[in-house]
Amino acid sequence: ENVLNSIVSKNSRTKVKGVFFDKARNKYKAQISFDKKLYFLGRFEKIEDASKAYKEAAERLHGEFRR
Repeated sequence: ENVLNSIVSKNSRTKVKGVFFDKARNKYKAQISFDKKLYFLGRFEKIEDASKAYKEAAERLHGEFRR
């Protein structure tokens, strides 16, 4: 539960939890971990769309412990 409440690292380039920039494809990639597994949520043109995908997955998977 404590890991679920972690914040975005200050070294993050996107400054958005669960969102990374894929230089090879020039798109934002969203992913989330749950039960020690990493789930790929998709690649997006806009950082806002990737962030939305992460937030929806976090609510679905982590429920009240999401951040």
